[in-house]
Amino acid sequence: MGTSVSIREVLIRAGSRVLVQHMSVEVGLGETHAFIGPSGAGKTTLLRAVAGLVRLSEGAIALGTTVVATADSEVPAEERRVGFVFQGHGLWPHFNVREHLAFVLKCAGVTATEANSRINTVLGEVGLTALALRKPDTLSGGERQRLAIARAVATEPALLILDEPTASLDPITADEIRDCIRLLTRRTGSTVLLVTHDQREAFAMAKAVSIMSAGRLLQTGTPEVLWNHPDSAAVAQFLGEATLLKGRLLDGRRVETCLGVLSLSDVPRGDDVDVVIRPDDLVLGDPNGVVADVTSSWFREGKYRLGLKVGASAFFANSATSAKIGEQVRVGVKGSCPAVSRSSPL
Repeated sequence: MGTSVSIREVLIRAGSRVLVQHMSVEVGLGETHAFIGPSGAGKTTLLRAVAGLVRLSEGAIALGTTVVATADSEVPAEERRVGFVFQGHGLWPHFNVREHLAFVLKCAGVTATEANSRINTVLGEVGLTALALRKPDTLSGGERQRLAIARAVATEPALLILDEPTASLDPITADEIRDCIRLLTRRTGSTVLLVTHDQREAFAMAKAVSIMSAGRLLQTGTPEVLWNHPDSAAVAQFLGEATLLKGRLLDGRRVETCLGVLSLSDVPRGDDVDVVIRPDDLVLGDPNGVVADVTSSWFREGKYRLGLKVGASAFFANSATSAKIGEQVRVGVKGSCPAVSRSSPL
């Protein structure tokens, strides 16, 4: 069974540097929660602290009803029932696939009979049964990642921590690994904390997502809330290749921009706002739209990505058809858009 996770006002320092700044996040029993943000945001440091591999400077971490870490005391990492899949796999070159799982189960005190049953089950779930006697240096990148995940879940941990589990994999293998993780965690009921740079991976796997930058928590919410109601410009720009257009609120939910008068999905504080525009929000050939100059054009994932410019504002649009650089097109906006206050501190 899984465990709830409570991260309460956690501060982590390394010498004079602050790596994590007073983070607070609650994760429910059996949920998958993702932490995303640029390199250096503090994501991995925070989750290593949850696992017992980094000490807190302030705050507390609880797994279920047990406080496992404060600045003054810690439950040892081996007593927290946490499985950790490191970004670099951390496999043992002298063990074959089966021996990796046998070793961690022996350390966990699992009987030989039960260990054999678990090993067979887990290897089948990750697709490594036929490779059970192979050593890591004879496995592909995807197979090594499957082994790392299998080793972490073999002990049926209450909490599984995944650090960039698909970062070095091709898209097809990455999707297979995500499916593998879903299968394993459904069976074990483990709670999952996921660190990733990939917004799409976070949205596909997690019930809730925390966006971090420079050690700070910018916003936590469901994928839908983060996408449709970003709290700040930083959150909006991190998600969905968004462009922020300067706007002036007119009345109610209408705002004046270089693309004309647009409807807002919510109303931020203040008269001066930045409207969040994403490539799929734009409609090319809209007879009621404004004239834009095409500055770039290339084919990407079944669509043409066009760079557009209206006055001093530049943005991207997805289109079913190509356009020539230097050409002028009419562009409009479909539906309503989120917006953030320009006075937002982030």
